[in-house]
Order: sequence, then structure tokens, then C-alpha cells
Amino acid sequence: MGFSCYGYVYDADGNAVEGVKVLPYFKKVDSGSDDSKWSDEYYETDSNGYYSYSPEDNALLTSEGSYKKGSDHFYCAYVMGGGETIDSLDLNYAMFHDYEIPSADDIQVDITLLPVRSPVIDSYSFPDAVLTQHEYQMSEESYTDTSWESADKGEDRSQKLTYDLVDIFDGHQLIDTVYSWGEPDDREIANNSSDSYKFIEAGDYTLKIKVREKWNTYTEVTKDVRVKYNEPVLDFDWTPTQTNDWEGAKIKGTEEITFRNKSTCLDDRLSDPYTYKWTIEDKNQDDSDNTQVVDDAKYDDEPKHQFQSAGDKTVTLKCYWNDGFEDKEVEISKTISIYPYRIIPEFTWSATPHNRGQEIEFDPSGTSGDTDRISKYDWVIPDRYPAPDNDNGLYTFADDEDSVFGEGSSDNTQEVDNTYEITDTEKPKIKFHSVVDEDVKVTITYNDGWKDVTDEITKTTSKEKYTVTPAIVISDKAPKGRDKEVTHTNNSSEYTQDDTDIGYTIDWYVDDEYKECNLDNPNPGEITDNSEELLDKDKDTEMKHNYQNTDTHTVKLVVRYDDGWQRQEVSTTDTVTPVVYDGLVADFTWSPEVPKDRNDEVTFENKSTDDDDRFRSYSWVIEDHYNKWNPDSDKYGEEVVDNTLIIEHDTDKDLRPTHKFQDNTDEKVTMTYWYDDGYCEAKVHKEKIISKDTYIIEPEIATDKAMVGKVEVTYTNDSTGSTSKMLDEKWVWNDKTFPDEDDEITIRDDQEVQAEQKFTWQYPSRKPYSAIDGATADNKNKTVQLEVRIDTGWRNDTDDGGIGDDNDSNGGQVYWLKEKQYEASPYEISSTITYETNVDDNKW
Repeated sequence: MGFSCYGYVYDADGNAVEGVKVLPYFKKVDSGSDDSKWSDEYYETDSNGYYSYSPEDNALLTSEGSYKKGSDHFYCAYVMGGGETIDSLDLNYAMFHDYEIPSADDIQVDITLLPVRSPVIDSYSFPDAVLTQHEYQMSEESYTDTSWESADKGEDRSQKLTYDLVDIFDGHQLIDTVYSWGEPDDREIANNSSDSYKFIEAGDYTLKIKVREKWNTYTEVTKDVRVKYNEPVLDFDWTPTQTNDWEGAKIKGTEEITFRNKSTCLDDRLSDPYTYKWTIEDKNQDDSDNTQVVDDAKYDDEPKHQFQSAGDKTVTLKCYWNDGFEDKEVEISKTISIYPYRIIPEFTWSATPHNRGQEIEFDPSGTSGDTDRISKYDWVIPDRYPAPDNDNGLYTFADDEDSVFGEGSSDNTQEVDNTYEITDTEKPKIKFHSVVDEDVKVTITYNDGWKDVTDEITKTTSKEKYTVTPAIVISDKAPKGRDKEVTHTNNSSEYTQDDTDIGYTIDWYVDDEYKECNLDNPNPGEITDNSEELLDKDKDTEMKHNYQNTDTHTVKLVVRYDDGWQRQEVSTTDTVTPVVYDGLVADFTWSPEVPKDRNDEVTFENKSTDDDDRFRSYSWVIEDHYNKWNPDSDKYGEEVVDNTLIIEHDTDKDLRPTHKFQDNTDEKVTMTYWYDDGYCEAKVHKEKIISKDTYIIEPEIATDKAMVGKVEVTYTNDSTGSTSKMLDEKWVWNDKTFPDEDDEITIRDDQEVQAEQKFTWQYPSRKPYSAIDGATADNKNKTVQLEVRIDTGWRNDTDDGGIGDDNDSNGGQVYWLKEKQYEASPYEISSTITYETNVDDNKW
């Protein structure tokens, strides 16, 4: 049966739309079949919006075959725009409709077009205040609206990319953005990107960004801008920038300065149509205006100017230009500093002045700066002939005096001015006449670029004078003794310069005197001057002197010399303090060390320490006396007689005095050692005590038997000690009677020493007693005394004439006494017999 499909296409407002391409899609029951296909052609609406399918496609729609079986729907797409051929994957813009197939033979499918889906521009940017020659940028961020792509099946309208796994079309997609700068060459740039552009000519331009998608829908934004020419950047410089090297970048004086336009412009319009104006400010020396103005100057014009005064000058460059729409002005000012020429004065002198005969040259060659502009040097060099030095009376040499360094003052009593004023001389030469430091001034005249000016410098000349520092070397500052010759040597420093041919003279002064005691004093007992002086001697002259006392002596050295400017006299002093010989110690010894007899000769010997052998004499005082009982005394038994030995100033160095002491008491011996201490006679003493010994005996009586019965008993002097000094003996026997115990004394006087004495006792000592009683001390009533007279060596006595326990001194003779008691017993028949008896003295 016949079947046709047709319809009308309307826009949203119900208006017919011409030129819409309608394209059927034939789908088999098996959706995955490759036979599902698009129609081979499309159907385009006419001016009434009408379209209809071709018979071939109608046949497919009405066929009972697989294309419609099992389905009551068919599909179509409509396309706006696009090429002449369409395939399933190359649709520019498509919208699918799913229609239910009616039962009628003819199908009218009217299509209401959906709104065109334009791209969305999310953000964009345009340049502002656009200038030529600058690269500006436009940019955008955009996307497509795909909100209908997910419509459910069965709706009248939906966008689908696939249907039953069969690709239908590739959907909405952005294509390159069109950037337009208002000039012919629009450019297409990838989406979400930007474009840069540089305007060459000023003018009004419309800027546009057009974002498109592949079905040829688009969105665009625009902006009108005015593009202007760039303002020129003004600059200029000048030459020269410095006049010379010594002060760096400075322009001095009337140097001709050339100014050059160094402005720049991006549009390369500096020469044409721009014009310029130069203004160069300046003043004349009288302060009148000397400004130079150059109008209507071209870019390459180079004005020149000679400044007529120093200072900071303002130079202005003005430019007249057009930005493409209106005339404008721009200017720049710079300061140029103009300086005067100048110098830095300096001078030196040839040497440090040391004397009035030395010629000194002053040299200003150390002056720096613009020295080629110097025209004149003027000098003021103070000088003087100094006044005398009132402290020492020294003065400047007079004209008629002979001076090593020549030229003296016409009046050496006062200061004479000798200032040098030297004009128009570069290197003056002068001679100074005073050691005083002077302020020398040089005035330099030069042209500062506009006029002559002066500058000056004052410097102090440091002078030196020849000096001698006096010094003394003394060979011995502590001479020992007047015989020690002391040498005083001039050790003064030489001149501080090398003028070794310049000599000087010296004076020596030594303060000295002989004391009254000085052994060489020409006036003994008086103080005699011994000072010495050597005057106006050669500097090598030594002073030799023997000091005569131990005071501190002043030595003075005076040096007279020419210091190069005046006579000078300097001096120094030192001291000499002589010393005496020391270390002398008096001492003596004697022999025998302990005399025991008035006949012992004691010898005394000097043992003094005298390392310097300064001996002059000895004096001795050996104290002694005869005691009253000395048998050798002239006053024996009457009084003590002095026996002191005195020796006065014996000069025999080997003297050994001897003496026999006459008493055994301790005595004082004094030796005085007289010696030469180097200046005077001096002495040292030594006192010692001499101790003496005495002869003594220990008396003792010895018997040959016991006294039993009337027998002769031998008694012997058995004394010990100095027995050789015994003179005689005296024996006393006291033979007491019994019972009356009367004394019967027997005396034997002046007996021979140690001769045996025989004696027979006449009476027994026993009283009646029992034998049991035995002998007791009471029976010892017999007394024997031995009195020994000896010579003690000194006859010392006590002058009492009595008898002591051990000795008796009487009449100058010393007695030593020994007394012993004995018992005289009768014969006894038997010790067993007891008896009592009264013995008759006459019958014993």
C-alpha cells in the first residue's frame, strides 16, 4: 500500500522555517544489526516549512520488514545548516524526535524546533587604555550547554549521542574561538585560550571574542577601544662631562658644552612630526642673565653653550607631539654643575734646617689640581736672629765673630727680624738663622676659568739643632782611699747629625777638700781645699783626681758648642762617694792560755784581720797588780801595787808583748789596732779577760801502825796536788791525859817537807768500859794536826791570820791544814776477858 511521510517545521513562535534538513533513521528490530541506518538523503523544508520523504524511504517506513516490525515508532533528525552530505557521525547540529507511527497511510510529522544551544562564555578580558607598539592580550573561558542530553526515551524532544548502541551523532562541541582586533586579520585560536596583538596606528577599534560550536552556533562579546600613540621618553646628554682627570666628572670654566637629544619613542615619530625646545639657564659674572633658548628645534639639532659662571645650571628639553587625537607637550630638566678651576697648594723644602749656614730650597711642585693655570708664586718666609737666652747668657753670633756656620747677627743683644718676602718666584732659596719653627706661606695666583684668583697654604718648618747630651763616665764612683786615682771621662753624645768635623770644648769641676785628720793633709789639723778644675779643654780631656774624704763629691762637666744657631752651654753632674777600708777586725791571743804563777811569762800575739794591710801601730793595756801579800811587791804586806803594762803606738807590726802577772784575779787586756782607713788614722779595739790558775794541795796524814800500847808511831805528810810548791810543815800532837784529859801539846814547827815524824803517845784514850762495849768514837781523843805552808804562785792572802777548815793565810803565806783524831789503846790479853781498869798515866 502506499505510504508517505511529510510535515512542517516551525520555530518556537509557530513560524515556518525554511532550509531545515530532516533526516530519517531506520532501525531494525535487532538494535545491534548493522542494517540499522540513516537515510541516504535528507529532506529540506521549503519556504513554508514543508518537507516530505522520498518514496524509497516511505517504503522502508511502511514495510512489514524488519525496520518497523515490533516497533510503533520511527525517528528523524533535523539539521540546521551543514554541508551537502551528512553521515551519522558528521552532523553539525541534530535534534532527534521519536514518533509513534499512525495507522493512516500518510504520516504528517510536524516539528517544532528546539532553541539553538549557543556556547556559554564564562569569563573574558579585554585590554584597557591601549597604546600603539604594545602587545595586548584578549582571553576567554567558555563551555557548551549539554543539559538536554539525558532526556528519557519517549519524550518528544531529546538529544542523544547513541541509540540502542548505535552512534547517532557526536553532540555539541566547541570549535576554535575567533579573536578580532578591529583590523582585517581575525584569528581563530583554540578554545579557552587567548590572543595577543600590537597596534601600529592610532585609531578607534572594536575588539571582539566569538566562541563557536560545531553546529555553527556561537556567542560573542565586543569592546570599543581608542588606540593612542605612545608618549616620547625625553632624555639628553652633553659632552664633555669632565674637564680633566684629577677631580673626576667635573666641567670647569668656559668649556664649550654640546647638548644632544637622546629621547626615544616606540612609534618612531621623533623627527617628524615632533619639534623641540631647549632652555639652558646661565648667568654672567655680574649676575646678569645668560640663558640660551633654542625654539622649534629638530631632533638632531645639537645646541652649544659656554657657561659664564660656576654653579648648578638647569637645562630643559621640551617636546611637542600628538597622540593620534590631540597635541601634547612633555619636558625633562637636568642639572649640570659647572665648577671653577682650582688648585690645592702644597710645597716642601729640601731639608730639615740644622744650622744658619744651610741653604734651604722651597718647592711648590707638590701642588695639585689645575696647575697649568698657575701664573705666579709669592712667598713669605719668616726668619729672625734670636735674642740672647737669658737663662745662660748665650746669644746669636755677631757679624765679627768666627762661626762654623757663617753669617751672624749685626746685633746679638736682641732679636732682629729677617723675614724673607719673595715675589713671583717658584722655588726660592734662603738661609734660616733661628731654630724657632716658622710658618712659611706661599700664595699662588691662577685663573679659575673666568678671573684670576689666589690660594695659599701655610706650613710650619720643623727645624733641628745640633745637640750634645752631656754625660760623665767615672772609673770608680766609690773609691777606697785617697790613693785611688779616679778617672772622669767625657761620654757626651756627639752632634745628632754627621758633622763630625765640628768640635766642642769642655770644663771639668771637682769639689773636694782635705779633712783635718787626712794623713796627707798639707795643713794638718785644718780643712784644706782640694777642689780641681780643667777649663776650656778638648772634649777628649779626662779629669783625674784623688779624693781626700768620704763626703759625697759633685763632679760637673760643662760642654760648650755651637748648636747651629747660637752658642750653647750644657752641663751635667755626677757624684763620687769615697769609702773607707772596711773589714778590719781586731783580735789577739796569748800563751800560756791560763797562767798559774807570777813567774809565768805570758806572750800576746796580734790576730787581727787586715786584708788591705792598713796597719799603723798597736796600743796595749794589760791590766795587773801586786796583791798586798805578793812577796815580790815593794809594798809587801802594806798595800796593793799597780803592775799594768801600757804600750802606746808601737809601730812594730810583728810586736808580741810579754807580761808576768802578779795576781791570780781575772784581768782585762785591751788591744787597740791603729790603721789607715784610706783617709785618716782610725782604730779598732779588742778587749778580753784573762783568767789565772792557783797551785793547791790536798793535805793528808799517813801512819805506819795503830797506837796500841806505848809505841812509836811514824807520821808522814801524804798530801797530793801541787806538792812541789810546799815550803815547810808544822805538826801538832795533842796527847790528852786520862782521866783528867789534860792537854799535852807537842809542836814541831818549820819541819822539812815530807820528812817522817815519829811520836810516841804517853796516855791511853780508853775509858773504863766493858769489852762488850767495844771501841767507840768517844775513845778518839788523840788529835794530830798537819799544817803545810805552800807558795800558790801569787801569795794571795785573806789577811785574817786565823785558821780555817782547810787553809790558813797568815803573813802572806798560805797554810793548808789537816787534822785527824786517833785512839790510843792498851794491850789486851784476851778478847774474852772483861775487865775494868784505871790506868795510871805513869804506868801505861
